[in-house]
Amino acid sequence: MLKPYIRQLKSQDPAERRQAIKGLARLRNEAVIPLLETVAQSDPDPELRALAEKAIRYVKANVQPEPKARSASSESLLNIPPSEEGLPKPRHRVSTRDRDAARKYVNAAFSYYQAGDRARAVEWLGKGLSLNPNLQSDSFVAGIVQGVMQMDVDEALPILTHPARRKEYVARLGGKQPTRATHVPENATWDNVLIDFGLYGLVTLIGQFAVLYFAIDIYRELWRRSPELYNTAGAETFFNLNVREMFFVSLLGGVYATIGVAVQGAFIHLAATFLLGGKGTLAYLYRKLVPLQMVFMLVVAAAMVFLSLLIDPVTAMTLLNLVNFVSGFVLLYLLVRVVAEVYDFGVASGCGAIFLGGVIFIAVFFCGIYGLVMLLAGLLGGA
Repeated sequence: MLKPYIRQLKSQDPAERRQAIKGLARLRNEAVIPLLETVAQSDPDPELRALAEKAIRYVKANVQPEPKARSASSESLLNIPPSEEGLPKPRHRVSTRDRDAARKYVNAAFSYYQAGDRARAVEWLGKGLSLNPNLQSDSFVAGIVQGVMQMDVDEALPILTHPARRKEYVARLGGKQPTRATHVPENATWDNVLIDFGLYGLVTLIGQFAVLYFAIDIYRELWRRSPELYNTAGAETFFNLNVREMFFVSLLGGVYATIGVAVQGAFIHLAATFLLGGKGTLAYLYRKLVPLQMVFMLVVAAAMVFLSLLIDPVTAMTLLNLVNFVSGFVLLYLLVRVVAEVYDFGVASGCGAIFLGGVIFIAVFFCGIYGLVMLLAGLLGGA
């Protein structure tokens, strides 16, 4: 029986879940593959998801045929009481489509069982067994049945496969509770986040270098309209940068922009989860936020280069202000939608998360500056 392994996989301790995955792999039984697939898709630890995938490959490569009569040692290994050896072999003719659908229902039932929602687990498990009665002889399914129903398989099956009795049992459990979707994709891992940040930094560097190289006249027009800035020595130095210096400035800009996006996402996540009760992860937010910011930066950089090459700087500056104004509102709208999607709440909460994240950032920034000033004052005063 797989009930001990199912119990371990529900543990909050990653070491317990790791032990369960290894134990399932050592069984070398095809019946454990759906269980391992569920772990590979839903476990919050990426290392355990990878281990589950490795275990699946191991089981498939080393699967042992089911013996006609199990020995006492195999009974001990599978933890199946002798009284359950009499389960009938599959005799129902079930189409491939129904078999696949029934297996998905069982996997969904197991996911709900792991989440503590027994009512939904009963519903989906009953649908799966009704669609494919052959699953009654599956040791994996038997373990789920006992865990979900908290009774023997023979006692549970009549309830699960009878719609009216199943509905009555679900009502006794308190009914199906409203659920909140987590919808965190499998690729929302920190490895992919690091790749996204690397690409963002590289693309930002290239974009800023292209702007400095091709659109320097727009900057001159900007400073011309602000004499207090244009007459400074810094402005003159900026306009006389050579290619190597432009690359260095772009490199610093890329690093600064990358750090800025990381900080922005961290404070939005803090506000969304701790203040607004969002269910998303920071890695998922970065996977949506970083590409969005990268596209926005590319649009602005391409517009500056395009305008500087085709029209005069004065007109280009006017059109660029319009582009920045429109794209800024579009970016804010898309950012709100991204935050709402990641944390599974409404658009209003998405706006709130962005606003509160900015407030927290400002508070932390000024508190940090104040603390630094006080520290320096204390050190200088002591000296």
